[in-house]
Amino acid sequence: MKKISLRGLRSRLAAKRPTLAGIRGSFGTIQSKNGLFSAGMIALVVAIVIVFNLAVGYLPSNLLEIDLSSSGIYTVTDTSVDYLAALDTDVELIVVAENGDVDSRITRFLDRYVALSDHLSMRTVDPVTSPSVLTDYETEQNTIVVRCEETGRQEIVYFDDILVMDYYSYMMYGYADYTEFDAEGQLTSAIDYVVSAVDHTVYTTTGHGEMELGSLVVEQLERSHFTTSSVNLTTDGGIPEDCDLLVINQPTSDLSVDELEMVRAYLAAGGQVSVILDSEQFEHPHLTELMEEYGLVEVDGYIADAENYYWYQNSGSYYIFFPELDTSTDAADGVAEDAYVMVGYDLVNGMISPVLGLTEGTPARDTITVTPFLTTSENGMAVVDEENITTGQYLIGVTASEEIAVEEDEDETSEATAEDEASAEDAAADETAADEAGAAETSSEETAADETSTDETSTDETSTDEAESEDTDSEDTDSEEEEEAETVTARLTVITADTLLDDTLNSNYSLANIQVFLNTVTAGFEDVENISIEPKSLSTTYNTINNAGMLGLIVVAVIPLGILIVGVVRWMRRRKL
Repeated sequence: MKKISLRGLRSRLAAKRPTLAGIRGSFGTIQSKNGLFSAGMIALVVAIVIVFNLAVGYLPSNLLEIDLSSSGIYTVTDTSVDYLAALDTDVELIVVAENGDVDSRITRFLDRYVALSDHLSMRTVDPVTSPSVLTDYETEQNTIVVRCEETGRQEIVYFDDILVMDYYSYMMYGYADYTEFDAEGQLTSAIDYVVSAVDHTVYTTTGHGEMELGSLVVEQLERSHFTTSSVNLTTDGGIPEDCDLLVINQPTSDLSVDELEMVRAYLAAGGQVSVILDSEQFEHPHLTELMEEYGLVEVDGYIADAENYYWYQNSGSYYIFFPELDTSTDAADGVAEDAYVMVGYDLVNGMISPVLGLTEGTPARDTITVTPFLTTSENGMAVVDEENITTGQYLIGVTASEEIAVEEDEDETSEATAEDEASAEDAAADETAADEAGAAETSSEETAADETSTDETSTDETSTDEAESEDTDSEDTDSEEEEEAETVTARLTVITADTLLDDTLNSNYSLANIQVFLNTVTAGFEDVENISIEPKSLSTTYNTINNAGMLGLIVVAVIPLGILIVGVVRWMRRRKL
């Protein structure tokens, strides 16, 4: 083994030590230039990626996330998108909940929802660290306070109303099973409430065996700024002054003569009345008289439809059918093209609830317009008994409207006329006294000149009076035209199917029943908008094929067996190689 001395080792290391000139020369080679270029490009790309990620992080979540949920719970409908796009008032959403205690579905939806409008802002307040928030906004934990500083109004949305729990499962099995997600409907309605100062009152009549409005209808009315109350027309002194809509829901006895006159007077003043007839037929001459006055004639028997009927208990039931909705009417506003209305099905008892029918008659006045919005097909039938069946198209839902001119109060008119007459008499007396005094002071020599001057003055005054009279007449004519232009609209809506607003039917089937009814209500108010947004289902949807027949045999047996055979054959071939 050759030995290396320390001095030799040092000399070798000194020879290999890079000099400054050598380092400078190495940068001039092609390899070094390529290496520097590659390193610079890598650094540039890394910097671009970092800046891009930072920029993307500031984008709203609705641009970054795709709703892959089965029922689209994070997708905002066009109703809310259009409403928020037109929002011009600042609204703040205050989420009152402990940090980390908000369901991820709610937070994710709120991020996407708030990003739809520049007038929406959101912040989260922890009531543990800031307990005063509960008293400041008069709310509870696990709520969303929707408030508008401009109007001074606020609405509270509870988490339990957004994530709707199946309380039956909770009580029976002890676990929380959420069935619906109603964030969009709750928030849009709350925003519309706080930015609007509109409040209307709906009164439902009592004393005739009426049914109370279902909870689903009342909830939707409240979302459209209606409060509901009840009134007995006989014992409560008639229709209240603050009544904006009078609902007669499924009466089982007729109106009295006095009640009929109350309803007539209410309509004559531009009121709005909705009547939902009960399936049980009974004599109601006064109610019939009211409907016929507005051009609505009730037919004998129950209504069936041989075309748009429902397949019920393994057989066709013509009495349970889908009325045709006239898309040109206000009742169809916002209703989806594939939505449908269903009547005649008493789902609670699992039986038929017959539907009554109307035809269009001759209104008592030419100013009344009849607009049907729900009808049978041309193959509709009015069935009295097996031997008495009349085929035709019948009305299931119809609105009769009338434009009524608003007249000036007679007392105010008479007072104004009396004041004008008194002023005219005083002016005439003053002029007469002045003329007599002037005549006594004039001399006899100036009489002729005075008479001439008086004649000229009288002529001027006469022309002036005529001009003033013409101006007055013109102003009166304009005023009368303005008074004639001021009108109100009376609306009588009649629905002949008592199951249209049934809670059980509408909660178990995806129907447009309640939305159509609410459209008939809100159509009579210019300051109210029907915001009807259905909750999203959280139920698991399974892909099942019912009665598949040959298709089921192919999917279940033939395809799997074919794949197995192909696999075995390829395995055998590869095994021999």
